[in-house]
Amino acid sequence: MDALRIDIPAAAACTATSIGPSFSSTRAITSAGCAGSVMSAANGSASIPSARRAAARSAAAVADRVEAGAAIAEQALELTDPWESFTFLVERICALQAGDRILGELALRNPPSAALERAREHGHALMRRIIVRAQEAGALRPDWTLEDIAFITWSHTSVVAATANVAPELWRRNLALILDGLRAKAAHPLPVPALIEDQLMQAMRG
Repeated sequence: MDALRIDIPAAAACTATSIGPSFSSTRAITSAGCAGSVMSAANGSASIPSARRAAARSAAAVADRVEAGAAIAEQALELTDPWESFTFLVERICALQAGDRILGELALRNPPSAALERAREHGHALMRRIIVRAQEAGALRPDWTLEDIAFITWSHTSVVAATANVAPELWRRNLALILDGLRAKAAHPLPVPALIEDQLMQAMRG
């Protein structure tokens, strides 16, 4: 379910947001915006305050997104059925991502401040509780990890980008198919182990 560093130069910020193996349509839009920022920065020091204000606004927006993710996890924990709690978590995260694809790119690919890192860790701790509860209930396959949620969000982002102008709710069908495959009764041995968190962050940042 991470922020821009407010004090990084515009060019470095743009590079950080455009690197990666996926999100091609988002990357194109973001890169176009970044190009404008870099050109403005090249025009002289007068544009630097504007760039900093833009970075601050982006950081605030990402902070709101991190808090929203934690709020979703807290709501999910209130549900008594473990599988319903897990699917609520994943569906709401995907809905949040579908609502703002560019912000999702920034949130995933830029290093957070210390405060946002603590907030993200809090949200992740809640999510792990939801996952463990669903696994202990025999509802969620036992080999699934929080890091595996990246496979859902990567797939989800591609579906949203491809169908937004044709069938904007189609991502819900894709997600339902994925969730059915995560049920414990559908599980078969996986060929390779899950990513650890450091590997996941490295993959996300290219």
